[in-house]
Amino acid sequence: MDTAIYQEEVKVSCTCPAFLYYGARYNAQEQDYFDPHPTQRGKVVPPLPEKKRNLICKHIAVSLPFAIKFIREHYKKVKGEEGSKFF
Repeated sequence: MDTAIYQEEVKVSCTCPAFLYYGARYNAQEQDYFDPHPTQRGKVVPPLPEKKRNLICKHIAVSLPFAIKFIREHYKKVKGEEGSKFF
């Protein structure tokens, strides 16, 4: 079951300034893991070269373990009932 979980597609976003201006949103859109939030419309600001290495912000990093725990608990039930992508 764990290997199937890690093959699912995950998209993220955050409204914090670090996500918006320090490269996380830019990289998320460039690498196709950005989930547009209703308040995040508009042009993406390309980050400064030294900031471009950020992939996620601290809010996403802190929430991922909780998301993984939730997915492990509910993955089989959701996949079995719906038979479609979980995310």
